[in-house]
Amino acid sequence: MQSTLTPESLTESVANPTVGAAAAVLATSSDATVSATGAKGFGAIKSLCVFCGSSPGDRPEYIAAAEEIGRTLAQHNVRLVYGGGNGGLMGAVARSCHAAGGKVLGIIPTALAAFAGELIGETIMVEDMHVRKQLMNQYSDAFLTLPGGIGTVEELMETATWAQLHIHSKPVIVLNQFEFYTPLRTWIENAVNSKFLSEQNSTIVTFCPSVAETLSTLAQIGQAMDRGEFLKSEWEKNGRPFVFKWDGPAGMLQRGDDLKHLVEIDGIVRPALGSETTNAAKKQQDSALNLSKV
Repeated sequence: MQSTLTPESLTESVANPTVGAAAAVLATSSDATVSATGAKGFGAIKSLCVFCGSSPGDRPEYIAAAEEIGRTLAQHNVRLVYGGGNGGLMGAVARSCHAAGGKVLGIIPTALAAFAGELIGETIMVEDMHVRKQLMNQYSDAFLTLPGGIGTVEELMETATWAQLHIHSKPVIVLNQFEFYTPLRTWIENAVNSKFLSEQNSTIVTFCPSVAETLSTLAQIGQAMDRGEFLKSEWEKNGRPFVFKWDGPAGMLQRGDDLKHLVEIDGIVRPALGSETTNAAKKQQDSALNLSKV
């Protein structure tokens, strides 16, 4: 059964965000063979955002991988958050999760809803792509990217950018099936070598070569979050962004300068960043700016 929601009517609690470097957890894990099908499952990851193509690709294994991931999420009571609709890999992961009894939340711009086909699970209709990505972030504990096109890569890279800017601190995982994303991994290495990207930020995205390793990685990270090895972000707790860095294998949080300009839109407090501030933010900025939070 499918239901359509609005951001205002969605009353389910937002997943608690966490801070942590996925690479550090994997490097220091005492059990590198943790299975997503084990008793502990995905730990603190209760809601997973999946970015993927609206086309099926040229290999049946792409669809099969999406279906396996959807079923596994349902088996472990992890909500799937995705871009809505039923096409390609997006439809495959949503249908398999929903058919297995899992929770599915699609977030789609109103302009695209007419082309989305069957709406699976619950769906939030939003004004534009920017709000879509904002809510996908808000309602997820971690991000997983499967093969896809320009839109999929854009979602991945914006999510990684937000992590780099400390707007969120959630794990960002990529299924590098058939080395689909190896050119992107090479680009990241080139950006580091050319001094456009720091070594630290080059580890924001974790690449996994198979579905099994992807699920195992998510399980390790989620269980580390459950053990308290990921600290909660001051940004999500207090509604203010801050600069931090990790020092040591367990991660010691060091605070830097707070950003001074915040704006609240639809209950979400975020920095007002020049051209990234939406028209709605500009209209509301005078009344919504809350300097008591900085």
